[in-house]
Amino acid sequence: MAIATALADARRVFLEERRLPIRWVAKYHRVRYKKALRRTLARFADLPPMPCDAKAGTELHMLTCIYDLDMAVAALKSLLRFQPSLAVVIHGDRTLDSGHRAFLEDQIPGCRVILLDEANRLIGQDAELAEIREKIPGRFTLPSGYERQCAAWALKVLDFYALANTEKILVLDSDTLFLRPPTELFEWIAGDGQTAFHSAPNAPNIQLSPGIVAEGFPNVSYPPKFNGGLFGYSRSVVSRQMIVSVMRTLFANPQWPLYGDECIWRLILGGVPVDVLPFRRYPLIDLVGAEKTHGVDFDEAAYVHFIVKHQGGCYRRIAKQVLADMQRQTRS
Repeated sequence: MAIATALADARRVFLEERRLPIRWVAKYHRVRYKKALRRTLARFADLPPMPCDAKAGTELHMLTCIYDLDMAVAALKSLLRFQPSLAVVIHGDRTLDSGHRAFLEDQIPGCRVILLDEANRLIGQDAELAEIREKIPGRFTLPSGYERQCAAWALKVLDFYALANTEKILVLDSDTLFLRPPTELFEWIAGDGQTAFHSAPNAPNIQLSPGIVAEGFPNVSYPPKFNGGLFGYSRSVVSRQMIVSVMRTLFANPQWPLYGDECIWRLILGGVPVDVLPFRRYPLIDLVGAEKTHGVDFDEAAYVHFIVKHQGGCYRRIAKQVLADMQRQTRS
């Protein structure tokens, strides 16, 4: 029976659906692109250190782990080469230690690295936030096997906000690269921060139903498209009480789906004045071939978010271009 079922599945996949099995495709992408991407990203550490402005009025917050360390350095250096007025705060998950902290401080002079033990101690001094932070991982609507991601998302929800030293906070994912000066971002940094901003995919993505939003968050202008790879806000606009209120409502309604930290920030930023970055300048590569599907013009884009990671080879190709640009800049 098992053999017959396997043969039937093979016939359906190969002859009717005319595609390769998903596991075959995934393995091909790993073999073809994953190590090549890692080698390219590791070369960003060979570039000269790229200092941040530790006294700037805006902090960039990024969470990373041992597996994404080179990715984080590449993203940060690709932005800092344009000399924005930014302090950098790097948060580590449980995989980072003091040796990784030293590496990051050497690569990004002036940055502040917060390891998980230190973050736990600091957040633990605030009983309310500590309780919320502890409960967040169990609130996500994900199956077993996603525990590490859920724990990381909990840090992104609260730690960036609670451990900031500035009013204005910029959030950046590590799987990103800046190709040219992000003028819209620099204008926000230079402004008063009274309007938040976020990036967005090219089409509406998974979201709560209008009924849930109306019931639980009646004062939220729920954005149909939202991406948490790049967003910014001022703590004078996004209050602690807003964050606590959103989380208390989500805890009280566990039947409502919640797939990641950006689902939470979508609700928070939906309650304040907000601008959406233009996709043509801040595109998201969310599937293999997305550059064609979404009409991404890399000659116009200021930044790209590669959530597909190594798959398809697009990330590595753009990383090689950015690396070459930065190497030329170093030599000139």
